[in-house]
Amino acid sequence: MNKIILLLSIISLSILSCQNADSSINNTEKVISDVDSDADTVSYCMGIIFSNYLNTSGLKQIDFPEFEKGINDYQKKNELRIEQTVCNETIGNFFKQFEGGELNEEDVKYESVEDLSYSLGVDISFNIETNYKIDYNRIFLIDGFKSTYNGEESWISVEEAGIYFEQFLRKRQQKEYEQQQSILMEKLVDNRKSMKNAVNGKVTLKSGLQIEILSEGNGVSPQITDQVTVHYTGSLEDGSVFDSSVERGEAAVFPVSGVIPGWTEALQIMQVGSKWRVTIPSELAYGERGLPQANIPPNAVLIFEMELLKIN
Repeated sequence: MNKIILLLSIISLSILSCQNADSSINNTEKVISDVDSDADTVSYCMGIIFSNYLNTSGLKQIDFPEFEKGINDYQKKNELRIEQTVCNETIGNFFKQFEGGELNEEDVKYESVEDLSYSLGVDISFNIETNYKIDYNRIFLIDGFKSTYNGEESWISVEEAGIYFEQFLRKRQQKEYEQQQSILMEKLVDNRKSMKNAVNGKVTLKSGLQIEILSEGNGVSPQITDQVTVHYTGSLEDGSVFDSSVERGEAAVFPVSGVIPGWTEALQIMQVGSKWRVTIPSELAYGERGLPQANIPPNAVLIFEMELLKIN
C-alpha cells in the first residue's frame, strides 16, 4: 500500500489518539498562547506530525534543500522538477520495502535521496491543499518538520502538536457548519417570503424550484432534522410516472435531509396537510447521472404531486 497517498488519513487517526486528558489540552492551549497566527501554528504542527510519521515509518535520510524545493515549487505553482505522478511512484516504491515489517536502518534502500525528498515535499503540499484546504505557511511547516526530524528541542511536543491540530480541525469544522446553517436559514426565510407572494397559487423560488399549491394545509412546517410522512406521485415532463406511493397504497416515511435537494427545500416551507405540484430542475434532482434504476434519464426535470401528511 502506498503509505503517503493515505498519509493524511493515517495522521488524522494518530491525532485523534493523542487526545488524553483535559489537562493535556489545557496545557497545549497555554503552550501556543504566544503564537501570533493560527496559520503559522498549524503549519508548524503539521510539519512536526509529518516528520514524526515519516521518521517512525522508516525514512532516515532526507535532503532538506530538495524537500523545501518540492514544497516551494508546488505552493508557488512553479514547474515541478519531477511530475506529480512520478513523485507518487517514487514515494510508493520507497515505502513498499517496509510492507513485510520494519527494516534495520542499514538495510533500507534509497534509489535517490534527492528525488525522494523532492517528491515528499510535493506530495505533502498537495495533500495539505487538497485534503485539508489549509492556507499554510511553508516556512513554519518546514521549521516544524526539521526540528522534529533532527531531534531538536521544540516549543511544542509531537503529542501537543497532534492535539492542537485536532482542535484546529474541529473548530474549523464547527465554523463551517455554523456558516452553512446561516446560509440555509437565510434561504429558508427567503423561500417563505416568496411563498407569500405566490400568484394564483404558483411561485418560482430563486433555486428554480417551481411550486403550484393544489391545496394548503394549516399545520406546521418540518425542520431539516425532522422525519415526515408523505404521499406522492413522481413523473417526467412527458407525463410518464416513475414512482408513486399513491399507487402502492402506502405513504413514504423519510428524513427531510435524506431526499433530493428539491424535496428538502420544498418540505421545509410546506405545511402539514398541504398538497403541491412541484417541478424540480435537474440540478436539484439527480443531475447529469439520472437514476437509471428508476427510469429517470440524465438531466431530467421531475414533477411531483406531493402531500405532506404528518411530521413524525
